[in-house]
Parts: sequence; structure tokens; C-alpha cells
Amino acid sequence: MGAVAAIGGLFLTAIATYYSAAVSQSQLEQAREDADRNSRRQAARVTWWWQAAKAGCTS
Repeated sequence: MGAVAAIGGLFLTAIATYYSAAVSQSQLEQAREDADRNSRRQAARVTWWWQAAKAGCTS
């Protein structure tokens, strides 16, 4: 009986570990997308500022 309980415990632990890894992967992908989006926004700001300065606009 104890062996069955141990196997059941291992099975549940495996499922929980798999789910945790899947959630972590999803969070990592979201963080990468957010970082990429922020980098693109910053690059757009710098490009706009550089082009405005090049054209003589200083506002």
C-alpha cells in the first residue's frame, strides 16, 4: 500500500513540475516580448530625436 502511495505522490509531483515549467516558459516568453517592445519604443524615440535635431527642430 505504501508503494502505491509513493508512486501516486511521484506522479503528482511530476505533473506539478511539468505545469510549473510550462508556466515559467510562458512568463519568460512574455518578458522577452515586453523587453523587445520596450527596446523598439526607445529606438523609435531616439530615431525621432535624432531626425528632429538633424532637421533643425529642437522641441
